[in-house]
Amino acid sequence: MKKTSFIIAAALLYAGFSGCSKYDDSDLWNTVNSLEQKLKTIEDKVNQMNSEIGAIQILVNALNAGKWIVGEPVETATGYLITFNDGTTVTLRHGADGAPGADAPIIGVREEGGVYYWTITSNGSTGWITDAQGQKLPTSGAAPLIGVDDEGYWTINGVRLTGADGRPVKASSAGGDSFFSDVSDDEYAVTFTLADGTVIVIPKAENLSISTDITTALFIKYGETQEYDFTLSGTGSVIITKPDGWKATLKGGTLSITAPPVENTFAEKDGDISITVVGRNTTVSRSFAVSARDYNYSIDFEEPGIEDNLAGPTAYGENLYNGYENQYYGYYNASTELYMMLNEDVWLGGYSFWSGGVAISRWNNMTTEGYTNQCSVYYSDPATGNGGHRGSQTFAVATGYNDLSGWAGRASISFQDSTRECVFDHFYVTNTTYAALCMQRGGGDARIFTYANRDWFKIVVEGFDRSGVSTGSIDVYLADFRTPDAPGIITQWIPVDLSSLGAVTEIKFDMQSSDNNAGGMLTPAYFCFDNLAIKK
Repeated sequence: MKKTSFIIAAALLYAGFSGCSKYDDSDLWNTVNSLEQKLKTIEDKVNQMNSEIGAIQILVNALNAGKWIVGEPVETATGYLITFNDGTTVTLRHGADGAPGADAPIIGVREEGGVYYWTITSNGSTGWITDAQGQKLPTSGAAPLIGVDDEGYWTINGVRLTGADGRPVKASSAGGDSFFSDVSDDEYAVTFTLADGTVIVIPKAENLSISTDITTALFIKYGETQEYDFTLSGTGSVIITKPDGWKATLKGGTLSITAPPVENTFAEKDGDISITVVGRNTTVSRSFAVSARDYNYSIDFEEPGIEDNLAGPTAYGENLYNGYENQYYGYYNASTELYMMLNEDVWLGGYSFWSGGVAISRWNNMTTEGYTNQCSVYYSDPATGNGGHRGSQTFAVATGYNDLSGWAGRASISFQDSTRECVFDHFYVTNTTYAALCMQRGGGDARIFTYANRDWFKIVVEGFDRSGVSTGSIDVYLADFRTPDAPGIITQWIPVDLSSLGAVTEIKFDMQSSDNNAGGMLTPAYFCFDNLAIKK
């Protein structure tokens, strides 16, 4: 642009030739200030026009890339904020009212052969913007740059703009500075209308989503149906895929899943169910594993009279120790004839929880640290507020480990008659609050579990047949930081397949951890289990 300093110098030079007579230069300075303001206005106009060109390029490139706009255009104090489905944004600023003046360049785009190219409109005539070789400039390349040269003429990419008479066009601050004449939207798309009449339509992303209470693999008994909350938001066609022999139906907010009957030998025992919702321009899906299970009894700890077997009167479980009035000794399930007992107290005699064993609980205090909260599960169902699997009230807490010193032992589940055998099919496990908070926060000598230390905490479930011979063992991780994608500390009920242990008369639970010192394991040796399924 022509510099204001030149105008000021010329004006002062004229004043110097006026001699020593008194001279009123206020008119001159008013002229200088007016010129400065006009130059500043043109400069602001050029900057805004180039900003609008950048916005046009972002919109066209988003259209070519198949992006969608999320939500409504958000009107701000300075314009509109547009957000795309990949998180990127573009701002369209409010310009001065109307398109640029009649002689000013109006930049737009036109599509030809599936490609958008830059156009320029001047004096009502529209043509292509070309490079030095006369080739049209695609919007995917560099955007054209509007400027004003030192003599005050409009330029495009440094080349003067010529008018209908073939002469260069003087830059002017007259007219507006926006290349957008309108922004509107409806349910399906946002429409951008340019000053030259070009229309750019970009579709809106649909608000499709899936919410469900399914958080882990599903174990379902052969031939049985289970129902789960499964809500779809938005409109679209629903596609359900499932393993052979399975049924899955979605009605309202409920997903019903039926495992194949055991007689169907052609059905798949295990597989994945996938729910996919396909909209106009959005697809969402959710998949989860399912497994058909063969069992005829399930211990859910909800039978009548279970209140007489609960640990209490606080979450510490004072009744789990020798000498307490109405002491708790263990749990017997009449349907399966299985016992879950406390181990003998080698210090004081009798039976105490600290020596290992199983207690029945309804406590789910998830905030209190330490052993005084040892009977609480680290879980609260979003719907019921209860701590048991699938929102039930009652569950079991097991403690104990293979202590070589002999002061404590492993918790176990067994028949009193050692000649009896069954197949333990599966159960659900999760952490106690005592163990979870210790791993999260540390305390005493125990450290906070981290991926840097590759920490872990697990149950080792071992089976024994009627001869007392081990039938194998299964590792179940309640905390896993061994790899970057490992799940960390378990905070949900997870299913565990026990069927590989075969026919056994007893299963025992050992607890092991990566956090140990010379005295042994520092992670509290506790876990919770529920819905133990067996086949007698």
